[in-house]
Amino acid sequence: MRPPFSLLNAMRYWRQRRGPEGNKDVTELQDAHNAWWVSTIQQDQLRQRVAFALSQIFVVSSAGVVGEYPKGLVSYYDTLVRGAFGNFRQLLQDVTLHPHDGHVPDVHRQPQGTF
Repeated sequence: MRPPFSLLNAMRYWRQRRGPEGNKDVTELQDAHNAWWVSTIQQDQLRQRVAFALSQIFVVSSAGVVGEYPKGLVSYYDTLVRGAFGNFRQLLQDVTLHPHDGHVPDVHRQPQGTF
């Protein structure tokens, strides 16, 4: 069985292929979007579709501070890809412990509540 397609590896591959003097107008976030599009035509399409469905449930935002770290977003999506056909409890744990979970811009601007 082939390992799942990794968006993070695809993003790194394109960055290395362009080299240090490559197209500097392309941001890492654009690389992440391109890697996601390429993932839709890979041989593990069912896994990618399930991961996309999971990404609609376990949402992280690319706006604000989080958008400055596209490798983290891609790593989060790779977590969903790896857990697409696994144990749901393990997927919940992996998503919960991922550094990008809970980084929603509106949450960070809210004052702390009192209990």
